[in-house]
Amino acid sequence: MTDQENVMHDNCKNVILFHNNLCKFLKSLKGVLPELDIKPTVAHYKTTNRITFLQEVITTLSPHIKYISEYD
Repeated sequence: MTDQENVMHDNCKNVILFHNNLCKFLKSLKGVLPELDIKPTVAHYKTTNRITFLQEVITTLSPHIKYISEYD
C-alpha cells in the first residue's frame, strides 16, 4: 500500500463523523461558555482542510489522551 492509499480523505465516514461532532461540540461550548471566543478556532477550521485539522487535533491531544479518557 502506498502512502497515498493510506491517507484519509474529506468524505471518509470517520472524517464526516469528526466534523459533525466538532460542530456539535463547538455549539455546546458556545452555549456553556458564551464569553469564550471560539471565532478563531471556527475560522481556522473553515480555512483548513479537514484532514489537516484532524491531524492537528490528534497531535495536540495525543499527550493528554489518557487523562482525557479518565475524566469528564
